Amino acid sequence: MPERRFEDPAQARCDVTWCLTGTQAVRRDGSRVLDLPGDSPRSLVAGRFVTLTQVDEQGRKAEVIFDLATSRGREAVDPRRS
Repeated sequence: MPERRFEDPAQARCDVTWCLTGTQAVRRDGSRVLDLPGDSPRSLVAGRFVTLTQVDEQGRKAEVIFDLATSRGREAVDPRRS
């Protein structure tokens, strides 16, 4: 398997364990590179959760909380829309 590289290390924002760019996350030790399922990642929470913006086929945007450790996401609930 070819080694995957972080696409733009100069633009990375790093925390203790992960570094983020607009479309990727990489563990600081280089052991894992993830293509993020959304855009505009924001700061990491608890060293593993990041909020992303996703757009569906109809152009609707949603905020998603993505877990870097498990590679799973969940739509964020906006209390103003309840």
